[in-house]
Amino acid sequence: MVSRRLTREPEPKIRMRRVYQKALHRLRPLHGFNPQLMVALLRQWSDRGVLKNYVTQTSIAHLPREKLMEIPMPVPPDSEQRAIATALSDVDALLNGLDQLIAKKRDLKQAAMQQLLTGQTRLPGFHGKWEVMRLGEVCWFQEGPGVRKTQFTTTGIKLLNGTNIFRGTLNLDTTTRFISKTEAYGPYAHFMAEEGDIVLASSGVTIDRLHEKVAFVKQENLPFCMNTSTIRFKPLPGNLCSEFLFQFLVGDEFKSQVGGVATGSAQLNFGPSHVEKVALSVPPLPEQTAIAEILSDMDAEIAALEARRDKTRALKQGMMQELLTGRTRLI
Repeated sequence: MVSRRLTREPEPKIRMRRVYQKALHRLRPLHGFNPQLMVALLRQWSDRGVLKNYVTQTSIAHLPREKLMEIPMPVPPDSEQRAIATALSDVDALLNGLDQLIAKKRDLKQAAMQQLLTGQTRLPGFHGKWEVMRLGEVCWFQEGPGVRKTQFTTTGIKLLNGTNIFRGTLNLDTTTRFISKTEAYGPYAHFMAEEGDIVLASSGVTIDRLHEKVAFVKQENLPFCMNTSTIRFKPLPGNLCSEFLFQFLVGDEFKSQVGGVATGSAQLNFGPSHVEKVALSVPPLPEQTAIAEILSDMDAEIAALEARRDKTRALKQGMMQELLTGRTRLI
């Protein structure tokens, strides 16, 4: 078993020119220097901004060969180079495996949505007829107001922006746009979001990323006020369940219909008049609930895998900081 110990012993460092030669813009390690370790060092330096210290600023920033060759590079013993490279490669393999698994689960979810949200595949025990209806018939929706810049404040009630919505979650912690409580609970009171609303970014997003810009409003997100280029939805009782509506809004059918009527090319720009024209197949409420539960469970599985991947990435960053600086040694 490989053991670790903390040490303050500095690693020997030599200039970059002694451990690589440059050929056609490629780095080629010399003197047996481990290539995987060199790649890891260069990535870490790039991520942490170390290479910026050697960049020449002209009209376009670039890193000249002469300066790159002068960068001091730590050189552990050969056996330790191999141990570090192996440890980092093992983590990379785990991350690649997680990425592939997440991609596979997303493809399965997409296929399930195509089958279940259109009625092509029916769940056992459900046989009722589906009815094609327009969104305006089964839910209420509202676009946020055009709050003027002169109304922005630095404190008060947060204003929703499309950038606050990402993959089913809301994050307003970093927002810098507020309006006063007087305005929020006065003339804009009917634009204050409520728990259970579904919010959607309707501008500044490409059609292929639209599914990432839909989220449920939770109690911990409140209070906040709707703003321009955002739309909120409330299903009409007895017609549509919220979870089924959410799955429809993140699905390909909604993308297809909105993309066909929205303005804009690279980025979409649509509003209530476009949403009003969107049609969906509506099964009986019990079947809606059953379909939504299956798709929500798949979402939860994907979210858990993404959280595991993010945690592993953070672990790798910590490992690189320790192993590539010699603060933790593998012996």
